[in-house]
Amino acid sequence: MGRTDVACTAESSPLGSSGRLATLEQALDAGAQCPAAAQQLAAVRGAVNGWMETVLESYLREEFPSSEIRSDSQNKSIDETISIVRSSLR
Repeated sequence: MGRTDVACTAESSPLGSSGRLATLEQALDAGAQCPAAAQQLAAVRGAVNGWMETVLESYLREEFPSSEIRSDSQNKSIDETISIVRSSLR
């Protein structure tokens, strides 16, 4: 069973401190033009996907023992899984 105690923080969030989502919501409420809103939505989606990539990669690397202890097979599995996650988020 995997660890559930790995901390996930908002420190590296591409959304938190900048308030991108709140700003986008305000722009939509104010009647922003659809092309501009769609462009902003795409930017937010890209930021979230990038953050998801970072969180999942960090989790996978922390889930397994340190790299000195991991077998070549485990390292390969981690790298392959990260590659799959990256391609699915694009």
